[in-house]
Amino acid sequence: MKKIVFILGNYKNGGMAVRATNLANEFAARGYECDILATGEVGDSFFIELQNKVSVIAVENYNTEHEKDRKIVSDRKKNRFKIGFLKKLRYFTKRSSERRTLIGYRIVALREGELLRPYFINNPGVTVIVFGAPYIGRAVGATDGLNCKLIYSEKSAIIEPYDSRTAYYISRSDSVVVQTKDVAESIRGSIGGNVRTAVINNPLRPGLPEPFYGTRRKAIVTYCRLSPEKNIELLINAFSAFLRSHSDYILEIYGNKVSASEEKYGKDIEALIDRTGLSDAVRLLPPAADVHEKVKNAAMFVLSSDYEGLSNSMIEAMAIGLPCVCTDCLGGGTREVMVNGENGLIVPAGDAEAMRKAMERFADDAELSNKCSVNAAKISERLNPAIIAEKWIGIIE
Repeated sequence: MKKIVFILGNYKNGGMAVRATNLANEFAARGYECDILATGEVGDSFFIELQNKVSVIAVENYNTEHEKDRKIVSDRKKNRFKIGFLKKLRYFTKRSSERRTLIGYRIVALREGELLRPYFINNPGVTVIVFGAPYIGRAVGATDGLNCKLIYSEKSAIIEPYDSRTAYYISRSDSVVVQTKDVAESIRGSIGGNVRTAVINNPLRPGLPEPFYGTRRKAIVTYCRLSPEKNIELLINAFSAFLRSHSDYILEIYGNKVSASEEKYGKDIEALIDRTGLSDAVRLLPPAADVHEKVKNAAMFVLSSDYEGLSNSMIEAMAIGLPCVCTDCLGGGTREVMVNGENGLIVPAGDAEAMRKAMERFADDAELSNKCSVNAAKISERLNPAIIAEKWIGIIE
């Protein structure tokens, strides 16, 4: 049986974990065995059920259970010897700064890979999908000499070019998969055009409600991680202005917090709501497994992000027929799936006034709202999990 292994940080209800789980479930349905390696925390509950042949493994727990395995103890000694040898080799290559730099990168990768190495000693020759730049160096070091296929998957927009070490590690991948054409161009510009790059959009999660086309309640909704790049302040400011002409609307924000920084950002948003006197109109709600059922009959969904890859919440909102107002955020995710005025409304990132006007267009123009709702739901055909999984398998095989 072929095995596919995902590497990510925390396994909680965030976009990266959702994406990995959706793909793993689809791969498992096709006969692959899948492990999701969490280098950080594993949450107590997750909104998507794991299929047979899919396991989530907390790396630290795995290492504790296997720290005395003979193979792992032996490899640990070999790895330290390898690092020592490379240090000496680097010393004798002073005249070649490029070679010296590359040797240094390999040393760092071997050290960073020590956390993941025990798993791969017991699972050589697997296909590894790495979600995000923080984990690519670890993966390169952890799989060194173990005949693994390495696929790097960029999970977001590229805000600035990769540093030279990260670019080198990514260039060592067998393939790079990104979510949008804009990110593909950024990667080629950052690490050169030689790496094999494929654009594969995110799959929709299974089990979404059928599109809703009935009478809509006067609520504007969003659901996302409470992270600064989501720019919830922009949405609140736009909604505050929108209320002046549409005082009978409310704003519902389903905010997920998977890290300490996101807990802090959530408190900042609460303070902003209080400070602007919007406590009666803006509801900051916890994440919900049935969030799509809760929001499907809302007046509209709004994405206020400064940058994204391809937003899971946006494509899910489109699939259930919500009229969507979305920022043209860095990364090109909105333009990847949305045509302005046809299946949603696109506004410039960071522009609260443009967002207010777009919200008013949907609130005041039922014909436009209905048209965008019907057209948005067609995304389910394009982002069907089975179709997306087949594209991935084309890369994997």
